[in-house]
Amino acid sequence: MKPSHWRRSPAGPWLRHFPRLKHIRGTWLHRAFGERFFSPHLWTPQRERFAAGAAVGMFFAMLPLPLQMAGAACIAFLTRVNIPAAVVCTWISNPFTIPFFLTAQYALGSFLMGKAGKAPPDFSEGAVAFFTGAPVPILAGSAVLAVAAALATYPLTLCLWDLAHRTLLASRPPRGAQKIF
Repeated sequence: MKPSHWRRSPAGPWLRHFPRLKHIRGTWLHRAFGERFFSPHLWTPQRERFAAGAAVGMFFAMLPLPLQMAGAACIAFLTRVNIPAAVVCTWISNPFTIPFFLTAQYALGSFLMGKAGKAPPDFSEGAVAFFTGAPVPILAGSAVLAVAAALATYPLTLCLWDLAHRTLLASRPPRGAQKIF
């Protein structure tokens, strides 16, 4: 869809507030990142680049670090994969899922370090207190879990992409077919 048609879509009233590419050229953003930042390959979903972007996002989602989206976007830019997929996949770690992830990371890190029988710190005081209670097992577990999640996300995203593609193509009428009322 061309940018001129976006304004005519239902999202048009909101999309008109976003700057257009012709307005961004020559600004500090364009000078800092260059022409590569505006490449359509980084922003439009393509099968392999989208799956790789999702894997980058899942890697950063499993790390207990601040600014996960910024890190995922930077690595996606440097590796030339889909930036929106990388940023959106970091949202899997949110305030509702962080207790689960930190507990799983602690359990995995304790197992890897040979301290599997040790009770985890109390999570009732919050995520920061939980993390400061046992940072080494959590970091060890998060590193392993981040790599495993990224490696599992890539083929899973490719399969889901193919499934969605087949489903969408199956629901469309063949080209050139006449509509019968």
